[in-house]
Amino acid sequence: TSVRRKKAKQEVSTYLTKEHSKDKDMPMLLLGDFNADIAQSDRLTRRIGISLRRVSISNSTGSRRHNGKMGRMVDHIYYRGFHEHPDAGRVNKYLDLSDHFPMTTKWTFIVAEQFKSHNRFAVLADKKDNGKVLVENLVRATLGVASTLETMSKPPPKTDITLSRDTLVSTQRQRLLHKQVSRVP
Repeated sequence: TSVRRKKAKQEVSTYLTKEHSKDKDMPMLLLGDFNADIAQSDRLTRRIGISLRRVSISNSTGSRRHNGKMGRMVDHIYYRGFHEHPDAGRVNKYLDLSDHFPMTTKWTFIVAEQFKSHNRFAVLADKKDNGKVLVENLVRATLGVASTLETMSKPPPKTDITLSRDTLVSTQRQRLLHKQVSRVP
């Protein structure tokens, strides 16, 4: 519903603004479909006001309409605080995971004159705390973030969603067409 969507947008906005105020240089990624097209998502991120930038898409307009017909929107990737820019994002039109096309991108991070260790256990060796304390701190931090996002701490209200017959038929046609196209070599 529009009330629930508006509340979710407000909670995400409040959370991101709060985190940004703690550390203005903190890198951030915001990922999702937002049930919105590119223009609507861009307006939302501009309103948040923390300089989020959208990863551009190289193989799709990201529009919900194509040749006058209703299509599938794309997911979105927004970022800020990274010194490097991502390569152009790509939409995978052959995965039927949701009503939105999934999107991927990659960053190439350059680390000059610095040895970058990829040993994921090194951080544990450097810590004075034992494993139990590390896990407890992680759980405490996770619950702290969850409590700030009210949507995660409460189950969504039960709603009956009734789609029109035309919408159901159109969705079935789109899925069938998508499955046929994805089988083509």
